[in-house]
This record gives sequence, C-alpha cells and structure tokens, in this order.
Amino acid sequence: MPVTDAPHVAGFVASQTKDEAKVYTEDAAVYNALKGAFDHESVNHSASEYVRDQAHTNGIESLWSDVQAWLREDFPQDVAQAS
Repeated sequence: MPVTDAPHVAGFVASQTKDEAKVYTEDAAVYNALKGAFDHESVNHSASEYVRDQAHTNGIESLWSDVQAWLREDFPQDVAQAS
C-alpha cells in the first residue's frame, strides 16, 4: 500500500472488509477513521497494552512475520532492498 494516511487506509479496509465484520487494530491515529465506519476495537501498544478482551493484533503480526521469513528464504536480495 503506497499511501498510508487515514483516508487511504480507511478506504482499503472498507474495500476488503464485510460491513458486519469487527475490525481490530493497534491504536495508531491512522485507524481513527475506522471507528465510525466499523465495529472497531484497538489496543494501545505504546502503553504496553497488547490484548484487551478479543482485541489484539497478534494473528496478523505472526502471519506477516512468517511471510517475511519465507520471502527472505526465497528472495533474499529483494527483501533486503525493500527493508
């Protein structure tokens, strides 16, 4: 996603998410636009909050970590240049 400001992030999430879905994020300001559009909960990583009830981002962070590891194995030069 080349542009990561609030309107672009909200538009991307809206285009990829069912209206009835619950959206979980960290508490970054870029996600504030989701609060009126979705059933949205967030955790505050900067306050050392990582889980509150059902709200957490561990699943996607774990998936992204696995994807990065796979990319490093198969495309080490490309991943190093993108970092």
